[in-house]
Amino acid sequence: MTIRTRPAVRAFFLVAAPAAGVLAALLLAVSCSGSSGQRFYGSVTAPLIPSNAVTGSPYEYYLYIHCGIRYANFSGHWWEADTPQPAPSEAHGYSEDYGTMTLVSASKARFRGDDGDTIDFHPLPNAPDPCS
Repeated sequence: MTIRTRPAVRAFFLVAAPAAGVLAALLLAVSCSGSSGQRFYGSVTAPLIPSNAVTGSPYEYYLYIHCGIRYANFSGHWWEADTPQPAPSEAHGYSEDYGTMTLVSASKARFRGDDGDTIDFHPLPNAPDPCS
């Protein structure tokens, strides 16, 4: 999977002072453990997703990939990738992939990255352990 970033995110990291990088890292750490509906990825506020997504409607989605592509929090609960993938190399420097998430059915959600790659997810009965 090719990891691509939104232009605004690229621009922030190119011109931000080192202190802003520390702040972004703190915000990212909070987003891993937070339980509110609003999440932050670096300096970018993730889009709000309704707790009951409409089947067949794509929602802008930021897939957190720092610990690999395994879990997603979407439409009010946790999902696990049908085919988990390892974390991308550190070379790309970002912890998320951008695209859309669509509720295909009650038992399937599909992430489509900006590059066109797709990952299917199935529901998890409980929240996963936090990544380390």
